[in-house]
Amino acid sequence: MHARVLGLVLLLGLGAVDARATETTMMTGKPSGTYIRFGEDIARVTRQFGLELKVARSAGSLENVEAVLKRSNTQFGIVQSDVLDFVASFSDDPELRSMASAMRMVFPLYAEEVHLLAKPEINSLADLQDKRVAVGSPTSGTLLTATLLLASAGVKPADEVEIDTEEALQAMRDGQVDAMFYVAGRPARLFSQEVTEADQLKLVPITESAALNLYPRSVIPARTYRWQPTDVPTVAVRAVLMTYDFSKPTRYHRQACAMVGKVARMIASNLDWLRRPGHGHPKWQEVDLDADLINWDRSPCAEAGLKGPDDYKIPAPQEVSCAAEANQIRRKLCLVKQQLRREQQAMPSASLM
Repeated sequence: MHARVLGLVLLLGLGAVDARATETTMMTGKPSGTYIRFGEDIARVTRQFGLELKVARSAGSLENVEAVLKRSNTQFGIVQSDVLDFVASFSDDPELRSMASAMRMVFPLYAEEVHLLAKPEINSLADLQDKRVAVGSPTSGTLLTATLLLASAGVKPADEVEIDTEEALQAMRDGQVDAMFYVAGRPARLFSQEVTEADQLKLVPITESAALNLYPRSVIPARTYRWQPTDVPTVAVRAVLMTYDFSKPTRYHRQACAMVGKVARMIASNLDWLRRPGHGHPKWQEVDLDADLINWDRSPCAEAGLKGPDDYKIPAPQEVSCAAEANQIRRKLCLVKQQLRREQQAMPSASLM
């Protein structure tokens, strides 16, 4: 196993969290990623009920784990499911065992496809041998996934460059790296908005048996990105909304636990709202809040909120009666607007980027 990743996880440690809960924070990711979009979507829901959720940017999963385990007033983080899988695989290590025991799941979210973007001559993981490969920033989940995939396939790049995705894309254009990994739910904004046919880059299939032993199969459908003409088979991890084990009988833990339960209930009660066009990222269509994940235990705080008496459902907008409009032209215009609104709500939200 790659010593660098293990050392990074060990450095996260497990700090005591004991302070007064004065705000609610969710750790997400880079501005070009999917985590921050999901955080913003959830914040729009909580704001409907007077709860201001701070959506914090980060380098990714590993930083988010550290923040939730060690920082006060940071109750939530979106992380890759393989982070806990990796930590749990070293259960003989006391520090890692403590970390794993403190991590709790609020909800499983969506599949995050592994994007391997490369120059035209690279067609597989094996072709990364002796190449320069961007593997993600030092505190990202992409770094962990890329390291595990390369190690499992027995591939040794000439250089594994630890830079974030925006830097990696520019490094490819400048000829400094030959390929880059990016773990993100499709469509990833960076690839949708910043990559074009003129870059002459492509997504590389990940179909090796070693990779499929680690991660479930997935696919990035053709034209997910305008420069991508065909389906690209790959593997995926699942994004998880995580929290801390707020079980100590302290004032902060009680407050934080109640907040976790409240936010969990708000998300569950408004999943249909989040799936409507214009309300949330397209990946909300794939969210299964009841999916089983190995190694992850549901937070008792979230369970309590889901079973509690409070109802946080956003009410459906009431349509104005067009019949009450006296002017014939305005009445017809009202009916046309209502019909267009219904058709929009019935459309899938795959066009949202």
